[in-house]
Amino acid sequence: MSYVSDIQNSINYIEDNILNNLNYEDIAQVANESSYAYQRIFYVLCGMTLGEYIRGRRLTLAGNELINNNARIIDLAYKYHYETPESFSRAFKAFHGINPSKVNGNGNYLKSMSPLRIALTLKGGNIMKFRIEKIDGFKVIGKVKSFSSRNNQGFNDIPKFWDNFATEENVTKLFKYSKGSKLEHTLLGVCFDDACNVKYDYAIAVSYNDSKNLDGFDVREIPAQTYLIVKEKGKIPEAMQQVYKEIYSDYLPSSEYVPVSGPMLEIYRNSFETNENYEFEIWIPVNKK
Repeated sequence: MSYVSDIQNSINYIEDNILNNLNYEDIAQVANESSYAYQRIFYVLCGMTLGEYIRGRRLTLAGNELINNNARIIDLAYKYHYETPESFSRAFKAFHGINPSKVNGNGNYLKSMSPLRIALTLKGGNIMKFRIEKIDGFKVIGKVKSFSSRNNQGFNDIPKFWDNFATEENVTKLFKYSKGSKLEHTLLGVCFDDACNVKYDYAIAVSYNDSKNLDGFDVREIPAQTYLIVKEKGKIPEAMQQVYKEIYSDYLPSSEYVPVSGPMLEIYRNSFETNENYEFEIWIPVNKK
């Protein structure tokens, strides 16, 4: 469970530096993860984004100061890294439900977000169909778009990317390039997880045997890697989100494997028209402990 301990260490780091300028890349480094991978694991394990947690903790502390120390709003705004008292007041009201100027003397309640402590209970009983497989390197062709790991941009924007790009016309074009390839007639969502950069690339693609760049699509390499491959059925995206949670909270902590940096793939076979029993796979790069 070393990676779970690393996540807890990163949370402790956040608490120790809550008044400082917290950088997502620095936090991820404490957990020995890339920024993108860290934010994904944090969201799965903690049920909130990293930005939501930091904001909630700072506004909790600011609320305590208003009640106990009668602090000035302008001082709290700059102390908790808001550019103006107005932006602080808006965030404070969104979190607590009242303006900071109304805290004292009106019998209003404030919200409190306590520091996170990750305590996994491995209950067992979940049946997961998986395999560990060393996959040879291969090429993919498709549409690639860059996303920022700051403020968890990808969590909101990648689904919009799918909605805008995965039209019948584009998918038909892609499928013709997958003939005879490793994953023929299979649509892929590929996150090219870069451990060093703030930005990362995400592709909607298919497996590809050639090296030419056709129809304006991008060609990328998937390096040889050992993958945890989980096969499930269900309605997208709800079922996939649940599987990610089970992988990170149940399977990996009790297994001989840990997640590592590298391309992460979502496999959509035959068609992207989903239903209640849609079959999909999640490929997570792993190494033995």
